Amino acid sequence: MNADLAEAAFTSGCTATKHPILLWQADAEHTFANTASDVIKSEATCTEAAVYYVKCDNCDAVSNTLTVKVGEPLGHDLTVTVVEPTCEKDGYTESACARCGLSYRTNYVAAKGHSYVDVVTAPTCESAGYTTHTCSVCGDSYVDAIVPATGHSYVDVVTAPTCEKGRLHDAHLLRLRQQLCRYHDRGTWP
Repeated sequence: MNADLAEAAFTSGCTATKHPILLWQADAEHTFANTASDVIKSEATCTEAAVYYVKCDNCDAVSNTLTVKVGEPLGHDLTVTVVEPTCEKDGYTESACARCGLSYRTNYVAAKGHSYVDVVTAPTCESAGYTTHTCSVCGDSYVDAIVPATGHSYVDVVTAPTCEKGRLHDAHLLRLRQQLCRYHDRGTWP
């Protein structure tokens, strides 16, 4: 091994033993008994405790491979939201963690189904008839039971003129009207 390389391979050894050690032997010369250093490997999460590198029991050297868990997991910071069922969709309780984003649903409640109120529209001469079903909860609606328009049904009606109706302007027609009114008033017809 050349002198420059050998010099670079040494680091300060354990202060308790005062022996220099090679970088690849760094942990071999120290005594590590799971004492946490101030060097953190990973912060605590909802499900895992914080992980720190351990330090030498004899000096302040920090292992670059050995770790120890410190403390407890943080636990989930849950926000709970209750979603009520609708006519068409199930309800549920949704829990979401503000720290880690975990989200899950529980307590499912089946959809309620529609509560329809029926309104029948009868057909007319020109318009079809139908039944409108409207949900009293959500307003959903549909139409069925369509009945075609009935069409016109004409009836011949003859209305006899009366004294009060049918003002006639022509002199001849006026005389005829007067005659008819007399028959009408007597209740006899010729």
